[in-house]
Amino acid sequence: PEVVMTGDPTLIWLNPVMLNHPDHRAASLATVEAAWPAAGQANLYPDFEDDEALRLHRPRKLYCTGWVQNGANHFVDIATTLDRKVEALLTHDSQMRGMDMAQLLKYQASLNAAGQGMELAEAFRVTTLVPDEWWQKTQGDPSATRRAATKSLA
Repeated sequence: PEVVMTGDPTLIWLNPVMLNHPDHRAASLATVEAAWPAAGQANLYPDFEDDEALRLHRPRKLYCTGWVQNGANHFVDIATTLDRKVEALLTHDSQMRGMDMAQLLKYQASLNAAGQGMELAEAFRVTTLVPDEWWQKTQGDPSATRRAATKSLA
């Protein structure tokens, strides 16, 4: 993958009355750690070097999102898709029964959009794992990325 998306594993307090679920934090942390530094580290996976089907790969960017996204640096206009987001969440009947998700999600999206020139937004903290100029040369091949990094430091 060129991009990996996950929740924010550092997000514990969503607001004064809600905490982020421990399963969400654990899944997000596992995703972050799989994307970096594990992905592309030949010393961690020596068997991969000999198997072309299991070639190591480092993703280009990591997108983290959450109810409150501290350090957000990328915003996506969701004014035309918010209703679909609400529908998707409501399919989790065991957890969403009786909740007015439409009002809550619209409120959160309006907070994310504040100052961004949009009505409703999803906010992400994007981390570049492989600089754009290296990606153009390597397409995520970790050995080529190491060579590109070495040349740029010389």
